[in-house]
Amino acid sequence: MSSAELFPSESLNKTLVLGNLLYHTVARLRELRQRMEIAYSQENYLDTPLLMSLPKLGVRLMFDAAGTQALRLIEVLNFDFLKLLYKGHYINDIVYHTPSDEELVLGTGAILQLEHRKHVLSPNLKEIYNKIFGPTFPGELHAASRTYLLSYPGIAFRFEIRLDELRERISVLKDKNQILSKLTNWEAATDIPCVSLAIFEGEDYSSFITKLQQNTRKITQPASASPELAIERVKITLSTGTAELQLLNKRLRSSEVLEIGKSTQQDVLRLLGPPDSYFNRFDSRLLIHKHLRPGSTASPGTCSVYKFHNYFRHGIDFLYNLNPATGNGGVLEKIVIYNGGNIKSLGFMQWNKCNWTIQAAPGTESALVNSEMYFNEFGDEFLQEISSENSEPVLLNRGDSDNVEDYDLELVSSEEFKNGGAAVAELLESRVSKNVKTWGQLRLYGYQRCILEVNESNNCVSCVTIY
Repeated sequence: MSSAELFPSESLNKTLVLGNLLYHTVARLRELRQRMEIAYSQENYLDTPLLMSLPKLGVRLMFDAAGTQALRLIEVLNFDFLKLLYKGHYINDIVYHTPSDEELVLGTGAILQLEHRKHVLSPNLKEIYNKIFGPTFPGELHAASRTYLLSYPGIAFRFEIRLDELRERISVLKDKNQILSKLTNWEAATDIPCVSLAIFEGEDYSSFITKLQQNTRKITQPASASPELAIERVKITLSTGTAELQLLNKRLRSSEVLEIGKSTQQDVLRLLGPPDSYFNRFDSRLLIHKHLRPGSTASPGTCSVYKFHNYFRHGIDFLYNLNPATGNGGVLEKIVIYNGGNIKSLGFMQWNKCNWTIQAAPGTESALVNSEMYFNEFGDEFLQEISSENSEPVLLNRGDSDNVEDYDLELVSSEEFKNGGAAVAELLESRVSKNVKTWGQLRLYGYQRCILEVNESNNCVSCVTIY
């Protein structure tokens, strides 16, 4: 049984940290060889949080589906796997059965069986309230679920009232302090076992849930104290072929503009540093974009040399044209922005999620759309212009990606998730149904100088290409 320290409003053992992104959390858990199961809403992807279960730890995590997909809630649902520590006090324990003399004569097989029997002592309400965490405001009694929620700033404990006699006694009490007094003075702790605990940001659990419901699709930023450079957002202006990178680096924010056909490989390297990966492409088909390069003399059938720089950690790729004799390491030809946090995309967890905004012209709100919108929410103006340019989208059918067939990452769809942020509290209690995933069906829409890849199943934009 492993030990893990509790840090209210912050983390579990400094490994699972509130505010960390899904992409970074998955990478860390892979390093620790932890199996993960991620549940998502099939129908209302952006409006329903993502739930990650860690079966070997008895832990469940909740992430925003929209925005940066930050970790919002850490729950311990099973106390069989982790011995939880808070400021030097263990709040749960495990007891192994010791064979008696009579049991010893039963034989080796029986002894081995008995030795592996264990009894888990969950957090004790009286110990929690009187010794470990201290007095707090009275909790909430949920009669329907026969549970009692005791909340502190940044941490909450849910207890099950198993004894019918006790439940009947407190059900008639109207004063919350009387209910708390009755529970904390009940002698048999086994009648009130702790069934889960939650780590969150907020003064109490109820306020946390209320705020969560009100900000389902609100864009959240990376942790301000992040030691690494992060891209908060890419603002795309189609008429000028520019992409403004809004950067965050150790609490300092800045912005830099890259322009298709003018900015160079060195400009990008100066901003973001070396890529995570790169490869060269020799492809005559890319000459379709030659009209964007002033003075280009490339002829049909000519094989051009291009280089891709992959920034998986930022959720963005850059394509450079290595043919012009610029002396600057190649001209920027294309930018590809990924929603790597979209479970329905084939780039899921290979690329990070990169938030973006698209506008048709500078200084206008014309056709203003962003990564936190379903495709059908883009607005009449945007959709009409797309329809005028391409009456029908290009259909692209791909199979499942090897990136998601990892030994430690299982993705399951839950049709039990309900529509809208108001269902968050119910979602946290929902059972996860394991359905087979069907991915790879995409609709490609062209609009001015960008291509939008839209997932057929959830109507979310998984990738934007600017050329």
